[in-house]
Amino acid sequence: MLVLQEMLSYDRAVTTTAQWIEQLAHDDPHVRREAARALGESESREAVEALCVLLLRPTDASDETNPEHTARAAAAVALGHIGDPAATEALVAALSDPFNAGTAASTALGRLSPPPVGRLVLALADSNPWRRARAVVALAECRASDAFEQMAQLLDDAEEPVRRAAATALGKLQDSRAVPLLSTLLSRSGESAFVRSYAAASLGTLKDSRSVEALVAALDAPEALLRRAAARALLRIGDPRPRPRLEAMAVEDPDPSVRQIVDRYINPRPGQREH
Repeated sequence: MLVLQEMLSYDRAVTTTAQWIEQLAHDDPHVRREAARALGESESREAVEALCVLLLRPTDASDETNPEHTARAAAAVALGHIGDPAATEALVAALSDPFNAGTAASTALGRLSPPPVGRLVLALADSNPWRRARAVVALAECRASDAFEQMAQLLDDAEEPVRRAAATALGKLQDSRAVPLLSTLLSRSGESAFVRSYAAASLGTLKDSRSVEALVAALDAPEALLRRAAARALLRIGDPRPRPRLEAMAVEDPDPSVRQIVDRYINPRPGQREH
C-alpha cells in the first residue's frame, strides 16, 4: 500500500521528461518501472542513456520474483518504442538475461531504426546460449532475410532453447527456403518433442505444401504436444490430402486436447480466430 501511495504521489508530481529520467535511478524498482514506461510512451530520445543504465543494472538472477526484472524489462520495452540505435549495445548485452528483460530486449532490437542486423549476426555465434536464442528472434523481428543462412545454422545448435528459437524465427521470417530445413528438423530422430513442435508450428505459418509429408508423419508421434502442433499446421496449410486422417483424429485420438484442437479447426465456430 505504501508503495502504491508513493507511486501515485510521484505520478502527480512528475510532469517533465527530465523528472521522469531522474526517477529511473529511484531506490524503488516499481518507481523505476513506471518511469521507464512513461518515457517509452513519450518516445523520449533524451532518455536513452539513462534507460540503458537501468537495463544493465545488476540483478540477482536467482530470484525470479525480484521486481528488478520487471523494471529492467520496462527499460528494454521503452528503448524499443524510442527506436534509437544508440541503445544497440545495451540491448545486445541484455539478451543474455534469462528473464523478461532478455525477451524484451530481443523485441526492442527488432524495432530500432535502422535495425542492427550486423551486430545481431555476430551475436548468433556468442558463447551464451540465451544471447544466441534472443539474437535469432531479433533478426526475425527485423525481417533480416539476408541473414537467413546464419540463422538457419542455429537449427543444429547444441542447446535446445536455441534450436527452438531458430525454428520459431525462421517461421516469422516468411522465407520459403526454411521449409525443407524445418521439415528435416521435424523428422529428426532423437530430437525433443518440444523442438519438433516448434518446427511444426513454423511450417504451419509458412503454409507450404512441401511440408505435408513430414507433418503427416508427425501425427503418429507418441507425444500429444507434437501431434497437436502437426495437426494444427496441416489444417492451416489446407492441403486436402491429409483431411480424412485429420477428421479421424478429431474423433479417435487418445488425447482430448488433440481431439479438441482438430475439431475446432475442422468445425470452426462463428467469429473464431485462426489458431
